[in-house]
Amino acid sequence: PVTVTNGQDSYLLWEEVDSASKQIYLSIRKYSSLTEYEDHQRFAGPFSYSGDEVPDIFSAAIMADGKLAVAAASEYGQIQVFSSINKGETFEQSSLQGSSIMVAPRIYATKAGGFKMFTSVGEENTFTIYTADSSDGKSWSRFTAFQPAVNYRNPFIPVLVQTESGDMVVFQAQYTSAETDRLSYQLYLTSRAAGSNSWSQPVLLTDRNSLTSATRKEFHTYQNQRPYLFNFNGSVYLAWERTVSVDSEIWIAQVNESGMVRETADSIGSKGSANRAILFEYNNSLYCTWFDTRRGRESVYMAKKDGSYWQETSLVENSNSNMFTYPLVLPENTDAAAANTLSFIWQQISSNKKNTIAILSPDKSVNP
Repeated sequence: PVTVTNGQDSYLLWEEVDSASKQIYLSIRKYSSLTEYEDHQRFAGPFSYSGDEVPDIFSAAIMADGKLAVAAASEYGQIQVFSSINKGETFEQSSLQGSSIMVAPRIYATKAGGFKMFTSVGEENTFTIYTADSSDGKSWSRFTAFQPAVNYRNPFIPVLVQTESGDMVVFQAQYTSAETDRLSYQLYLTSRAAGSNSWSQPVLLTDRNSLTSATRKEFHTYQNQRPYLFNFNGSVYLAWERTVSVDSEIWIAQVNESGMVRETADSIGSKGSANRAILFEYNNSLYCTWFDTRRGRESVYMAKKDGSYWQETSLVENSNSNMFTYPLVLPENTDAAAANTLSFIWQQISSNKKNTIAILSPDKSVNP
């Protein structure tokens, strides 16, 4: 499941899988409040897949004016985009011709009021990032190489966030150590002014300055992957997975156009193997949610930033595998004065392999 919001409209999107026919459909829920919503099941699809593992084929983004776009990888190198201007009631479909070796697309709303899509193309054991642009989600430019990443080895998984002045992108790429000649994944940052097509020279984020003073290891002994960017009250925060051997930790730092802000990097999820950090805002505070394997199976946690510290809370610890958590901040009801409430949505796999979407909301009941 994935949630997207522009602060006014909130959506939940998910894949519905027909494992017998090896087909995927996309469904969407439009929330008016925590208890009032409208579903549009299977608004897109079917998309065929092969193998035993169901791929993650889509991403979604929403503009400030409410335009919604969903990008999905289909057969034969095509990417289908489903755009809506009526809050998900209906969708208009457009297609982009790509490559048969493209991975699932990532789509984002930009500062200038358009959509930007990224995809990675793998060929002969190498990856290249390609990008396309649209003003409305319907008409798209051709895919071209993302210029800031062309001189980097195997760039992958770019993420974008709007800043006060434009857009910021972080991507991972392989770094070769001059000392050991070994490869490691590091994170790089590039930015542009709103409306500009000129991106800055990428800056290495996960260098020695991203480690604590007590760390003895060199930065290139760590693998850094799956970045996530979030703009909180005008300051941009980066969350990512950092691995030194087998288990990964969640790290968070503040970044700007010049790179990582010194002495802001900190590890918050360091038990078991921690994955898929998502940053979000609730009641004027910054939070992070993720899942890890500290209990031998995937469980869900969150942390709240309190000054220079992060206060951790367990959310879901049970006999199921609980993964890919997203926050959902919604009014309790449709009353104009209703307070917002924080819920969480995630993918849940039971011991008998049943796959469902679960939601955790505050208990508002009153004892008699």
